[in-house]
Formats: sequence, structure tokens, C-alpha cells
Amino acid sequence: PNSLRVIEITNQLTALPSYAFYLFYYITEVILPESVSSIGYAAFQGNRQLETFSLPSNVTTIGTHAFRECYKLPSLVFPEGLTTIGSSAFFDCRSMLEVHLPSTLISIGDGAFKSCTGVTDFTMAYGLQSIGKDALQSMTSVTSIHLPGSVQTLGDTVFSGMTALSSLTVDADSEYFKAMDGILYDDAVETLIRAVPSLSGTVTLPETITTIVFAAFSWCDNISELILPEGLVTIGTSAFYKMTALAAVNIPATVQTIGSYAFYENTSLTSVVIPEGVSIINTYTFFGNTSLTHVVLPSTLTVINGAAFDGCAALTSIVIPESVHTIKNLAFRGCG
Repeated sequence: PNSLRVIEITNQLTALPSYAFYLFYYITEVILPESVSSIGYAAFQGNRQLETFSLPSNVTTIGTHAFRECYKLPSLVFPEGLTTIGSSAFFDCRSMLEVHLPSTLISIGDGAFKSCTGVTDFTMAYGLQSIGKDALQSMTSVTSIHLPGSVQTLGDTVFSGMTALSSLTVDADSEYFKAMDGILYDDAVETLIRAVPSLSGTVTLPETITTIVFAAFSWCDNISELILPEGLVTIGTSAFYKMTALAAVNIPATVQTIGSYAFYENTSLTSVVIPEGVSIINTYTFFGNTSLTHVVLPSTLTVINGAAFDGCAALTSIVIPESVHTIKNLAFRGCG
């Protein structure tokens, strides 16, 4: 009922069931007994007025969507003993200001803290092993992340949309990841995972890099020149998404694959030479490159997918190789 504001559970409950307080829009305070060890699926999802709450000290598991869209949820003390935070557990909990995770935590699920825009201080302890896809995405107020050496796996775009991030470091004893000069790599420095958005000017990548993953440089809008190494094979989807200051980039002759949205809205880029060996230009690869005037396509090219050069208003001419047999819808819409 709309008049219900405070709920206190006084029995020795051990597991708060799924959907226990799902979409209880008007609750402002919930008191759980210390005996609770697990919080179920979507237990508090959509409790948009919940502003007074503490996690019981015996909690080991926080389920998927448990506190999703609890807009007023305050910063919580995450107790030692907690091992699992489920997918989207704290999605869009925008009033949380700090998150300090315990040494017992093993896994953070996909999107667990996505869009927690109020958090300025986020720390993870040694012991954590897995961080899921989009787990910290769009935490726009966090400036520094330190990755414990115990972390073995990172999902796609964990750090994407963290627009204030200026420091990304890793324990020196990590066997899985390395960080150098604001860029996170795998341990062998062959795969580039994420660059911090504060990078600026000219950025030169290590000669060992073969792969740049999904959204690795997305929103890095102060880099004006990117020097890619010979030996690079794969440029992932959205790799250079909205790098609006990027005016110069070399695509090495070794590159074979360029993902969709790879150079999306690189509005300062004027010239691109796509190397021999590339056979497909994917959807939206160069969409919105409004300053692009010069493009060289390789003789190995066979397909230009939809909206590949859509919105490249300054592109007045381009030579299509004879090898091209398919040009999809809107590939050159808005050009010239």
C-alpha cells in the first residue's frame, strides 16, 4: 500500500526471497536481521524512495537486479564474507557515493554497478577474480581504478563510459593484466583493453599489440594522433568511438579486421587508408566523420556494409575497387 514506508523483519530469516519487495515504490527504510545471508533476485528492484538501509553482516550473496534502480540507496558497507554480487545488482543506484568491496568477494556480475553516477570512490580488494561485462560502465564520477592482482577475467566494456577516469593501475604481481601510461593490456601486452579518457595529444602503442578490443578508446576525445604498430591485426567494434579530436591515424598493413562503429564520429579525421587484406567495411565504421575528405580502399575489399560512410559530408569522391560486389543501404548517404 502507498502508506507503507518502513519495513522491519525481526525473525531469523536467512534468505530474502526473489522479488521480496519488488517495485515497492514508497518504502523509505528496510531493516533486515543480521541472520540474512542472501538477498534474492530483484528483491528491492525499483524501490526508488529507499534511502535508509544496511546490509546484514552475514550476507554472502547479493542477487541479480537486487537493488536495481534504487535511486536513493545510500553508500553501503559491504561486509567481509560477501562473495558474489549479481548482474545489475546496483544498476543506476545514483545516490551511492563510495563503494569499498571486501577481500572475500570473488565475482562482480555483468553491469553490477553500471550507471552509478554518484560514486566517486570505488575500490576492489585482492581476492576478486572476475569482473563481468559492463560492470562499471558509465560510473561517470570515478577518477581512479586499481585492479587487484587476483583478477583473472574481465568482461567486455567494463570501464566504458567512465568519462572522468584518469588513472588505471594494476598490482605489479598480476599474472593477467598490465597497465602502462593510462592503458590496460593483457599480461603479454598483445591485447589492448582500455585507455583512460584523459589521455591527450599523440599516443603511440607498443609494438607487441595485435588486438584492440571493443570500445578500447571510446570517448577518448582529447587524443589528436594515434600511432598504431605494424603487427596489429584486429581493430574491434567501437574501438575509437567518438574520438572527436583524432585528426591522424595510420592503419597498419597487417590489419585484417575493422569492427563496426570503429571510427564512429571521429569528426576531426581527414584521411584514411584502409590496407590490403581488409575485405569488409562494417556497418557505421566511419559514420559521421564530417571532416573526412580522402579515403583509399584496398583491392581486397568485397563488401561495404550499411551506413559505413554515412554522414561523411566532406567526402566528395571515392574510388570503389572492382573487387567490391556488395554495397549495402545508406553506405554513402550524406556524402559530398
